[in-house]
Amino acid sequence: GVIYDIQMLPFCPIQGIISGEGELDLINLQFTHSANYGVINKGTSQDLDTVVAVMVYPSNSAFSFNIELDEPVLITEPKIQSECDMYRLCSPNFGATFEFNAAKNGGIKYFNIDCTYMPYNPYIHINPNFSQLYGQDFNDARGLICSGEFSLPKLDDSWAQYQLQNKNYQASFDRQIQNMEVKQDIALKQGIINAVAGTVTGAASGGAAGGMMGGPWGAVAGTVLGGAASAAGGIADVYYQDKLMKEDISLQKDMFAYQLGNIQAMPQSLSRTTAFTNNNKYFPVLEYYTCTDAEKEALRQKIKYRGMSVNIISTIENFIQGEKTYIKGKIIRIDDISEDFNLFTQIMFEIDKGIYI
Repeated sequence: GVIYDIQMLPFCPIQGIISGEGELDLINLQFTHSANYGVINKGTSQDLDTVVAVMVYPSNSAFSFNIELDEPVLITEPKIQSECDMYRLCSPNFGATFEFNAAKNGGIKYFNIDCTYMPYNPYIHINPNFSQLYGQDFNDARGLICSGEFSLPKLDDSWAQYQLQNKNYQASFDRQIQNMEVKQDIALKQGIINAVAGTVTGAASGGAAGGMMGGPWGAVAGTVLGGAASAAGGIADVYYQDKLMKEDISLQKDMFAYQLGNIQAMPQSLSRTTAFTNNNKYFPVLEYYTCTDAEKEALRQKIKYRGMSVNIISTIENFIQGEKTYIKGKIIRIDDISEDFNLFTQIMFEIDKGIYI
């Protein structure tokens, strides 16, 4: 009930404390104990010699940085590498991927990381240094957005959480009972007044009826009988009304006790499970797929002796290499041979079938 969420995330939100050796360095940044970080000691000792861990307090939840590659991906044979190599970024749980062509990007020098850490749904975005056919990094959502679960298992104490969320529940219940008692006291007094008034009314009605039937003595008898009957009915109403009111209060108190008992009886349970299984990773993964050297050489020979499609309008001389070059296409114009149409036709047929120059 105090900690919202515990996550294991791939990137430190305070990149400045990471040294060149991959260690956390608090001294060089002149961090202040208790203000910027706290130490976790072994047992109850507060001696610095017993420190087993450090808890750092980030000042920002959103941050960006670059990861430079120790071995950048260089493009030496654009066509071969474009056709034979494939790169794919995967989130740690492999729930999201981003495929890209390094040859069309002009290689890979670094990866840009954008993070916004928050409970339950952190945002982690990774993209290579976009270039050439991929344009540039426009700080948009292109790239890998890591999705899935990053939370660690956490125990919930239902009774403690209930107490925290309902600090004023007892006071609220006491006030509710007090309100019911006041209302019932007023209702009871009103019932007594109504009963007395009903007795007087009943006596008057009985006296009038008795007088009509038996004169003065009949009026007296009617008054006594009418008043007695009304009084008995009024006393019974007040008695049962009071009993019902007391039962309402007793019911509310019992329900309150039962609800608390149900909460207290709830065992501690796992409120969240983890996504970190034996197969999941802790960091995003860069996958690289390629073919064998023999297959790459087969593609080189295919291009050398059978060419490749460029699908543009140009002149033959723009594609002549320093060695024998395979040329194939459809001629749409030839200059200076208008007097020999047959020669033009034969050249067109040969180029359409393919020739070596």
